[in-house]
Amino acid sequence: MTNDLNTLLTALYVRIDDWLGESPRLGRPPRLTDAELLTLAVAQVLLGVHSQARWLRYVPAHLPGAFPYLPGQSGYNKRLHKALPLLKRAIRALACDTDLWDDPIWVADSTPVECGRSRPTARRSELAGWAGYGYCRSHSRWFWGLRLHLICTPAGLPVTWALATPNIDERQVLMALIEHDPNLVAERPGLLIIADKGYISAELDAFLAERGVRLLRPSYRNRTPRPGEHLLKPIRQLIESVNDTLKGQLDLELHGARTAIGVGARIAQRILALTAAIWHNRNTGQPITRSLIAYDPHSSPSQMPAEVEVLVCELRRQHPRWGPVRLAHEAGRRGIDPPPSRMGVYRALKRHGLIEPGAGRRRKVFRRWQREAPMELWQLDIVGGVFLADGREVKVVTGVDDHSRFCVIAKAVVRATGRAVCLAFTEALRAFGAPGEVLTDNGKQFTARFGHGGEVLFDRICRDNAIVHRLTQPRSPTTTGKVERFHQSMRRELLDGAGPFEDLAAFQAELDAWVEHYNTARPHQSLDMAVPADRFTPVSPAERELLPLRLPTILTAQPDPAPAVDDAPDDAAADASAAAPERRKSSNEGMPVAEQPTRPAAWSGGPIEFERVVPASGNLGVAGKQFWLGPARAGQVITFWADVNVIHLLVGGVRLKSLRSHLSTNDLARLFAGGGRAAGPSPLPQAESDAVVEVERTVNKYGMVSLAGRYLLAAEILGGRRVTIRIEEKTLMFLDPDTRQLLRTRPNPLIWAKCLQLRGARPAGPPPVPARSPITVQRRANSFGVIMVARQTVSLGRLYVGRVVTVHVSDTTLTIDLNEGPRTVHRTTDLPVRNVKAHRPRKVDHVS
Repeated sequence: MTNDLNTLLTALYVRIDDWLGESPRLGRPPRLTDAELLTLAVAQVLLGVHSQARWLRYVPAHLPGAFPYLPGQSGYNKRLHKALPLLKRAIRALACDTDLWDDPIWVADSTPVECGRSRPTARRSELAGWAGYGYCRSHSRWFWGLRLHLICTPAGLPVTWALATPNIDERQVLMALIEHDPNLVAERPGLLIIADKGYISAELDAFLAERGVRLLRPSYRNRTPRPGEHLLKPIRQLIESVNDTLKGQLDLELHGARTAIGVGARIAQRILALTAAIWHNRNTGQPITRSLIAYDPHSSPSQMPAEVEVLVCELRRQHPRWGPVRLAHEAGRRGIDPPPSRMGVYRALKRHGLIEPGAGRRRKVFRRWQREAPMELWQLDIVGGVFLADGREVKVVTGVDDHSRFCVIAKAVVRATGRAVCLAFTEALRAFGAPGEVLTDNGKQFTARFGHGGEVLFDRICRDNAIVHRLTQPRSPTTTGKVERFHQSMRRELLDGAGPFEDLAAFQAELDAWVEHYNTARPHQSLDMAVPADRFTPVSPAERELLPLRLPTILTAQPDPAPAVDDAPDDAAADASAAAPERRKSSNEGMPVAEQPTRPAAWSGGPIEFERVVPASGNLGVAGKQFWLGPARAGQVITFWADVNVIHLLVGGVRLKSLRSHLSTNDLARLFAGGGRAAGPSPLPQAESDAVVEVERTVNKYGMVSLAGRYLLAAEILGGRRVTIRIEEKTLMFLDPDTRQLLRTRPNPLIWAKCLQLRGARPAGPPPVPARSPITVQRRANSFGVIMVARQTVSLGRLYVGRVVTVHVSDTTLTIDLNEGPRTVHRTTDLPVRNVKAHRPRKVDHVS
């Protein structure tokens, strides 16, 4: 007989089949016999396949004809669980069939068998109550699982074994094993058991002495050494080597079982494989009794050739971060046919000490997703930690395509401002076209979600080009996991091995070269070892010409700041500034961009017009208010005609709807500066002269006026003031009687016939003038002497704690009336004033 795997499996099947014989069975006989089941289980362990489903796919391809019938994964798992008593009896039968069974010397020890590494696993597992926490002194670590108590001969042949809770004393388990099968000791007079210090116990010594068994163990340091104690250490290492064989070669701790019966069956499966190997080696006269022939390079069919193993080890030494999957792929690219398997590469690396064996920790299960086609979704982020030779830190704006992992953005910037991020984003839009969606975190460069509201430049670019901007939940980096994984690859492959870069241009050149390699030459495991360029397709030129990019004026009118070092020579700065237009020219060449209209430098008052593109959701936002148009109008250009009274929405000159205006003069000025223009005539027909009337009323202390027997709200700040009310069919305008400045606008709830019958009604005068004078409000200082106006905090000092002060709010300044005189501060926000009267202030986070 020879010691190859096929011979072992054949001999094992014949021996077990003869041993089992014709066992009586009720019902239809199974298509997979018990002898075939045990042989299949031993082969799985010897070939190192942990997954049962993968093993059942592996057998037909690598062991053709060995097993005529193979069950499904569920059936195989159930048969193994039910065969646990059969596995135990088969271990004993093979052990008794060797000359090592009558050895009068035993070696006893225990080893941890981990069953989980997380607290949720310890709480939810079905093993809870049996498995527990224990301490492994040989590795100085805690673990959660069980302990395998093994008694074997010095040659490594298992005699008996048990799985127990880690906190049970080893001495109690040894006594229980001997009591469970007393014939084992009775058949061996003068039996000698060798153990370590953990078995020191007067009770155990007395128990063994009653049965004629001697226990040889070392003594404690503070006690007199026993005779021959110095000779015990190499003998006790025999059991440690057996445990190492079970864990290192038979993957004892990678059992993957989750139930008590499952753990028992899979541990017994590995002990049976070890026993079968020893049984076969003794019967074939092999020089090494415990040699596992499945891993012998000269006999295992799954063992890779020597030249392939040398290639794999050399690639691993050159690229320490390449794992078994990448190494197997690279071997195939270098002409190895067929390429080695992942597990074959892993075992070769483990034999040569080039990889640290894993402890079988179960990875967390995340919800994975991927878009069906390229250009459907980009993931964007900003990463730092890159330093130049002068000590400055550089940020990198990155972006990857979700479907192909193709890097679309890799731009180095000195400061990751909103404009710098948007410039990098627009370069990618010009190069590849506009994606359907963009996914980012909640950084202030991307969104004002957690700021003071409004719209940032990045949101505006997405809105104008019909790009849906999606945001992650706070503190959820796994949502943008693909771009985060790109950061890890960039840091490992480019940044970790490079020193400080000379300047920004040098780093950008190195980054561009690495990105080119990443996109076109570096295989990805998530893409089945393909490169991103094979799966990425940009938007076609015809589509780009049909839908040109719409970029804000702030990005097209201002030059891109040259990334020059502050103390760089003048000629270097000149070269950088001269090269920047060339780069922009080359990146814009052939890319259609919508022309930006020329407009006046400042708003001169009156209505304005501006355009917006309807997003995919159909919900269009302007100055903090949303306008519902429906997903059917996604991508259409909507023209807004707006003033302080009304907003009209038009498509192609046709009015869709008209709404009451929520815009202030500051809002109109900001929209005009952001691309608006002076509006033409109103889309609505002009009202007749008698369709507008005016009356004068005095506002009461509650801010109400009486019209047609109803109290209507004007404004609390106008209490006690005489006002002129301009009454239109849908609107009430409250004016200053002298200057005709507009003070407030309210909807008209009155019937028009009653409006014409109001006391003191007269034909309306000229249209009102928008109010541009400062607004007077009152604020009460909090316990720190701080007030808040329009979301801006101002510190007055503790002298004013609890006092009410008057604040005059203009477009650019806040003027506060104090005892020592008025104090003027510059406005840092452009939000409108919501509250006029002083109230108990809320707690503020900071003081400006």
